[in-house]
Amino acid sequence: MVRIIKQTEPKELSAYKRTQNCSYSGLRGKNKIAVYKALIKEQYGLCAYCMCRIFYENEAERNIQIEHFLPQSENELGTAKSLDYKNMLGVCDGGISYNKRNKFPSNENISCDAYKGDKRLSLNPSDKDDFEKMKIYYSSSGRIHSENSQFDGELDSVLNLNTQRLIDERKKIKHDIIKIMSKHKKMTKSQKLNWIEALRTPKDGLLPPFYDFSVKFIEKFIK
Repeated sequence: MVRIIKQTEPKELSAYKRTQNCSYSGLRGKNKIAVYKALIKEQYGLCAYCMCRIFYENEAERNIQIEHFLPQSENELGTAKSLDYKNMLGVCDGGISYNKRNKFPSNENISCDAYKGDKRLSLNPSDKDDFEKMKIYYSSSGRIHSENSQFDGELDSVLNLNTQRLIDERKKIKHDIIKIMSKHKKMTKSQKLNWIEALRTPKDGLLPPFYDFSVKFIEKFIK
């Protein structure tokens, strides 16, 4: 999980909010697509929570969902927060499409907003002060943790970010990094730092999935 710097809301959302009786449930078509694309752009194509790839090609080919950090259940349709772009995050489908592809039960390995529902998070990744309190780190087993004890519990109880599906994804990345380092045993500190910088640099507006895990894992080998 990394800090999200919110940008100006898309003009389509601004225009829609000026219409009479606007509500989040009425946000559809080109207006909603504009929000999807704005969230993908400002988050460099990554889910705000698990950091897998989020995308929108068309309604049949998308996994992005609009997450309200302050749940809609606490902000009835038509109120400011339901259409407040600063309250919106781009998240993945929480593993629903993964389960369908693999013919798993629909509720298996669910994470992110699909798991969160109306539960509350104490810290917001798009809030600078909140993010500084998160102090995210990863264990060698591929589990995500926080030095903040309350948020550490919420990573499991609210977001389920240590579900086996996500742990396995992090383990794959860990093994790939170890494989590269084994192949280049004389990799210098400078080369490792350059590797990290490359991971942190968007390519065509996108960052690699789970890149924060990659960065923190490589950092362990820098002396």
